[in-house]
Parts: sequence; structure tokens; C-alpha cells
Amino acid sequence: MKNRLFILKIILTIIVVIYLIDSIGLKNTYNTLIIGNMGYFIFACMLAPLFICIKTLKWHLMIHNAGAKEDFSTSFNAMLSGLGFGIFTPARAGEIMRIKYYKSVEKITLGGLVIIDRIIDIITILLLGIYFVLVQFGILSALSLLFICIFSLLMLGPLMNSYKLLPNKWKSKKLYVFLEKIGYGSNVLKLKNFSVLVIVSVFNWLLITLQFYFILNMYSSCNYSVALGSLPVIQLSNLIPVTIAGIGIREYLSVLVLQLYDVPNQIAAISAFFLFIIDIFIPGIIGLLLFGFRRNH
Repeated sequence: MKNRLFILKIILTIIVVIYLIDSIGLKNTYNTLIIGNMGYFIFACMLAPLFICIKTLKWHLMIHNAGAKEDFSTSFNAMLSGLGFGIFTPARAGEIMRIKYYKSVEKITLGGLVIIDRIIDIITILLLGIYFVLVQFGILSALSLLFICIFSLLMLGPLMNSYKLLPNKWKSKKLYVFLEKIGYGSNVLKLKNFSVLVIVSVFNWLLITLQFYFILNMYSSCNYSVALGSLPVIQLSNLIPVTIAGIGIREYLSVLVLQLYDVPNQIAAISAFFLFIIDIFIPGIIGLLLFGFRRNH
């Protein structure tokens, strides 16, 4: 069944990519690729290791709040492996493979933290997306999105401690024990710890926005506000698990969003794809290689 679903995703990926290339034009895409300013591309690439390090720092802080003893290098390898497995799984669910690197904390607790980590990232994207909503739809819509973000953040605590809502007679049940182990990681949601995590996440997404700004400027001069306004919306494509690693969906959404800023379609698609290659694909492949080497030794 899993093999059939994977084959279906491959077919869908090919169909979406062909449709995208047909929409923006193969010749236009090629002509755009060969005139790119490599200086801006190098700047974007230089920020990728910093992006991975900050992403790892957030995760490392989370697991240490839950009692983990492993060092930062372990978390770094775990993060790379998670990115690698996430490439080939819906909504990057493969990032759960990070838990394989730890022995000092229950695997179930770590799995819960991976989910919380992803939720924090999604809420951060929505927070940054308030700027886009404000400009395109007005202050009422922006305030509504802000309310959704705040409400979602407040619900993380009850989510991790949901086992406390179950009757005491359930304490011996497997479901209660499972949810209780997830709840062991709730220390990350204490105000001081959680505030630091959100700040780190916002900073890292602003860094990614800077990368996107550099990549866009490889081909066409644009303001930072274009990257700041468009990227959060484009990143929501990760929630549409139709193709492998969101390939095609992300680029097509980039085309639609950046049309609002008069960015040519081929530049929009290329920029979104390059950002994925720099920040996710290359680090992820390195992570998979390290994971394989670790298992063989």
C-alpha cells in the first residue's frame, strides 16, 4: 500500500511539474536561469548553514527542557536526518526520525516534541503572514489571523497535557500512558522556555526570508518587503502533501503569489525551487548519508 502511494506521488509530481513548466515556458525558464547573478546566489547559500544551526538550536533547547542529555552535535545530526526523511514523506512527517538519535528521553516524548516543533514553525509562518494579509486584505483580516495564532499557541499546553482530562480509572490504559509520556515534554511550554523558542523560530524564518530576497534579486531587482510578504504564503505549500517534497505545488503557489508583486512567473518558480534545494534538499541528503553511515557502524 505504501509503495503504491509513493508511486502515485511520483506520478502526481511529474504531472504537476510538466504543467508548471508548460505554464511558465521551458525556454523562458532556461533563459532566466543562465542570466542569474551568482553573487546573490552565493549570499543565499552562505546563510544556509546558519539556518540549519538555528533550527537545530531550537530543537536542542526543546529536548533539553524535556530532560535530554545529548550534546548539540547529536541534535545537529538528528536535524539533518529529519530533514532528509522529511523530503519523501507527506507534510515532512519523516522528521520524526530525529528521535532515533536520543537515549536519555522516552521516544514517545521526543515524538511529541517533534510535532510541537513543527506546530511552532507553522504558527510562526502564520505570524509572519500577517504582513501579507494586512496589505492584501486589510486590518480586520490581519487581526483575525493574529487571533488565530495566539489561540493556537495557547492551545499547545492543553494538547500536550490532554491525558489529564481522562478519568483516573484510565491510568492503567495504554492510551493514558502514551499521552502521559507525550506530556513529559510540556516543560517546553513554560512561559520563559516557550518565549525563547518562538523568538528563535521567528528569527530563523526572517533569515529564510533574507535568503529568498537574495535569490529573487538574482534575476530581478525587488524590495525585501516582497520576500517578507510572499514567502510565508508560499511556505504553506508544505501543508499540501500531494507531491514529493511539495515539488511543483510550492513553485506554482510561488507564481500565483508573486504575480501580486509583478515578479515574472519563471523567476517566481525558480526562486522557490532554489530555496528548497539550498535549505532542505542538500542538507537533507547529507543527513540521510550520515544516518546510513551511522547505522553501518
